[in-house]
Amino acid sequence: MAHPYEIFEGTPLWDIIHKGIKDLVENNDIEETTKRIYRWLSLQVNK
Repeated sequence: MAHPYEIFEGTPLWDIIHKGIKDLVENNDIEETTKRIYRWLSLQVNK
């Protein structure tokens, strides 16, 4: 599924942001209310 940030997927910046959000969620500092689209899922679908 395309989204406006697709060009950043797989870049070092994307990985840093993804990890930062993941850490905040795991520490209960923030609550995710929208599911993230995972790159590995789109790669599996396109095989």
